[in-house]
Order: sequence, then C-alpha cells, then structure tokens
Amino acid sequence: MLKALRGLWTPQSQLSSVYEASLKTLDGGETVDFANLKGKVLLLVNVAGKCGLTKGEYTGLQKLHDKYAQEGLVVVGFPCNQYV
Repeated sequence: MLKALRGLWTPQSQLSSVYEASLKTLDGGETVDFANLKGKVLLLVNVAGKCGLTKGEYTGLQKLHDKYAQEGLVVVGFPCNQYV
C-alpha cells in the first residue's frame, strides 16, 4: 500500500486534476507525483492516523491493495487526526 501522504492545498494552489498533485510521504522520505499514477485506479482514503481503532481499517485497506494491485489499484491514505 502506498504510504500515507501529507499535503495542504490552499485556494492559491487549487488543482484542476488530482494528477497535478505532488505530495510528500508522512515520514518525508519520498515525494509521490500523482502524474505517475495516471491509468491506475486510485482509492483516496481519509484515515484517522492516531486513533487506536483504525488498525482494522489499515489491515482491510492493505488486503484490498494486495488483492487488486496487479489490476492497477493504488490506495492512498490521507491522515486526519481531528478524531483524536
């Protein structure tokens, strides 16, 4: 599964397509350029990164990715810690 990403879009940087986005992973180790994901099936998920109840959600998303990755599924998690 693709690592969780962080990013902030402001009104000055509105995009006309998700494929214009380029975001860093949460650990800052890499930048994901969404232009490279054209032709893939994207599942964008708002996840609660610090909630103790989300382990099952991550496990389910990983299983979904593992099952359909060969068919082009890419799962992208965007953490929202407002649930803490």
